[in-house]
Amino acid sequence: MALKHQKGGHMTAILNHLSQELGSDRLQFYAPHVWLYKGQCDTVIIKLEQTKTQDKLLVNASFARDGSGPLMASFMSMLLIEDCHATSMDTFGVCSGKASITLYHLLDMTGFDAVRLSAYLQNFETLVLCVLEGVRATMPNIQDDTLSLIAP
Repeated sequence: MALKHQKGGHMTAILNHLSQELGSDRLQFYAPHVWLYKGQCDTVIIKLEQTKTQDKLLVNASFARDGSGPLMASFMSMLLIEDCHATSMDTFGVCSGKASITLYHLLDMTGFDAVRLSAYLQNFETLVLCVLEGVRATMPNIQDDTLSLIAP
């Protein structure tokens, strides 16, 4: 049985409900205030980090520039490891370091339910896949199958 986060309010209830609907292999409680979403493609792992602010969720995905795959470190850890700044493009932000790229969004969960969050995560995964495709196109030393965007 999957580990279930017990404390929290509305946001935790939504995440628990969505985890039951998708299955613990797709959305799982990873650490205090952190959930992992594995979408349709194995090359993307989206981290959902609950903030201290009511109904705010930091959604982010990090991946190695060398094509070795997704990175599991928290958003703040990536900033510290890469010694770089996160920049915001209004709705979505990018943290581009020497070894990794992180896409992020501070999501206001007000009015969200499990269905809406599921749709949002699928769309965020698509955005990440587009960026991965761009990285592959600009780095010819990465093998084509390393960042394959075709879901099994």
